Amino acid sequence: MISFVRHSLFHRSDAIRMQWDLGRRNNFQIEAGFANFAWGATALAALFCDWGIKAQGVLIFSYGLYITMAAALHFVDVFSFRKDCGGSLGGSLITMAFAVVLLVIGVSAIQ
Repeated sequence: MISFVRHSLFHRSDAIRMQWDLGRRNNFQIEAGFANFAWGATALAALFCDWGIKAQGVLIFSYGLYITMAAALHFVDVFSFRKDCGGSLGGSLITMAFAVVLLVIGVSAIQ
């Protein structure tokens, strides 16, 4: 839910932080925030509507897959020799570590 707020509501400052500043609104960035909102809202519904631990685990696992794919793109940017690609190794490692934690928690909840 925090990612939704950052990517969608405060998209201008977030674009500058991520070096995505195109000088105009970036709809892709806002759409990524909407996807994060959908996952977060569904996870909260699973929690408060007592859908059970397996439903919560599936949601955490699916978000972990999403973050894993995002981390993979970050690593591609880090190791790209193109000048227009940014990214830092440290940030990519943190993103991948977060993804692994989500995947482990998700699998643990599903089992």
